[in-house]
Amino acid sequence: MILSLDASTKSTGYAIFDEDKLITYGCISASSQDNIKRINKMKEEIAKLLTEYSNITTVVIEEVRPDMGQTIPQTMKVLFWL
Repeated sequence: MILSLDASTKSTGYAIFDEDKLITYGCISASSQDNIKRINKMKEEIAKLLTEYSNITTVVIEEVRPDMGQTIPQTMKVLFWL
């Protein structure tokens, strides 16, 4: 199984696939103003997915690169932490 993540600073989209079949998908949202609290909530929710779907063998995460447009430096830092 594959867990695919599209992370952002306030919400992270996910999809779980078994070969070419979509098993489930959703969005993890974190509304705290504190970056660390948002990241910790997202980490906890991703850990729950990994526990629930214990046969996940691959995790794919969208690449975060500083040369990809006009992203605010603080946003880039938070994305790198996440």
